[in-house]
Amino acid sequence: MKRTNFDVFTDLFNANGYVTNAMLEEAGVKYPSSYTTSWQREVPPRIVQTNNRKPYRYALPQAAVKPAIEATPPPLPDVDLDSVLFKLDDAPAVLDGTGHVAPGPTPAKPAPELPVYTPDINVLISQVADHIAAQIAHQVRLRLQDYLIQAVPEDLPVSEEEAVTPPPVRKAKGDRLHVCIAGLLPQQAQIINNEFGKDMRLSFIHSNANPKDAKGLLAHADAALIMTKFVGHWLDGVVSKAGIPVQRITGGMSRLRDSLTSLYCTA
Repeated sequence: MKRTNFDVFTDLFNANGYVTNAMLEEAGVKYPSSYTTSWQREVPPRIVQTNNRKPYRYALPQAAVKPAIEATPPPLPDVDLDSVLFKLDDAPAVLDGTGHVAPGPTPAKPAPELPVYTPDINVLISQVADHIAAQIAHQVRLRLQDYLIQAVPEDLPVSEEEAVTPPPVRKAKGDRLHVCIAGLLPQQAQIINNEFGKDMRLSFIHSNANPKDAKGLLAHADAALIMTKFVGHWLDGVVSKAGIPVQRITGGMSRLRDSLTSLYCTA
């Protein structure tokens, strides 16, 4: 039978009296912290944490270490046979339907008393704190990603020679100016659409878009903006051949906002 990761844990505990994640990893268990966390959260827990400092030490619960029933029964006490027979003679007889003496009811054996495991309050507090800390870290990471998407890359000041005047745009084909933007990440595209989507129609062409899909969007657009740092030559060529005014933006989100504002004002 194939040995499980918990078998490895049990062997290490029997040999050392405690187990750490480093010991499990050295014994060949990959990602041991995921297993120890899962075993602690089982009801009842399969393992318990014995200290609050890293590296955490784990042990088997008391109920799992001490057997519930002794393997060898205790010896029977010496009994006087005459006294036992005397008690049996004095016991009231029970008659069955034929008039014969039927055996009396056999008393039920009491169930063995199992040891009760009481979890350490410090271990419970530590588990709750770890769960809360993991949730906080997850939310912080999501917020940090949103911040970096909005803040990086930011534009450096440009000289008048580097500034690009938006191309002249013909009258919009529809009720609103339709602009295709190539080279934004999905999160960046969502931010720009939230800011300018009410005033103009925006379409976004990702850097790994299908050329056929890109040509379909450009065929109905009034102008196109290319984020030159984030598109390949093939996409630049597709946009250039679309037959609509094109502006190449070498900066980041701030330069893109300025160009969209200028396009809207001059259209």
